[in-house]
Amino acid sequence: MTIRCSILIRLGEVMFWRTCWGEALSGILSRDLWGAYQRFSKDVATVMLQLCWAYMIRDVLFLAKYPDESVVKYGNRLMNKIYAMFTTIHQKEALPCETWIEQMNRHKKGILKTSQWDVPENKDARNMAKRLKEHGAQYFVFITEDIPPTNNPGEQVIRMLVIDRKVTQGTRSG
Repeated sequence: MTIRCSILIRLGEVMFWRTCWGEALSGILSRDLWGAYQRFSKDVATVMLQLCWAYMIRDVLFLAKYPDESVVKYGNRLMNKIYAMFTTIHQKEALPCETWIEQMNRHKKGILKTSQWDVPENKDARNMAKRLKEHGAQYFVFITEDIPPTNNPGEQVIRMLVIDRKVTQGTRSG
C-alpha cells in the first residue's frame, strides 16, 4: 500500500513509523532538514523525500542579506533562479503537463548549476552549495509527483494541535 501525502511529523524514533505502518510503508515525505528525518530516511528506504522549498528560500534570503558582498551576489543569483521557478510553479494549471515538466526541469538544472558556480569562500555559502549538491534531487520530487514544493500543507494540518499543546502544556517547539 502506498501512502501519498505531504506531512510534517516531529518524531524522534523510526520505530513509531514501523509500528503504525509496518515495513511496507512507502510514499513521499515532505520535510525540512530536521535531523531525525535524516535517520528516518536512512532507515525507511521505500519513502521518497521532498525537501521543503520554504526553508530553502529562507536560507537563500539569509545569504542575500549577508554583510559580505560576494555572498550577497551568490545569494541573489540563486534567489533569482528560485523566483523564476516559482513563477512557473504558479502556472502549472495553465500550461500543458509536458511543457510544465520541461520548464521545471530547466529550472532544476539552472538552480543546481547556479548553486555550484562561483561559490564564495564563506562557510554559509559553502554549506548551501554542499546541501544542493548532496540533496538537490530531493528538492525537485514535486515535479513528477503530485505534491506541493513545500511542507506548508502538512504544517497547516497540525497547526491547531501545536497551538493547543502550547496553551495547555506551556511548552514551545524548538
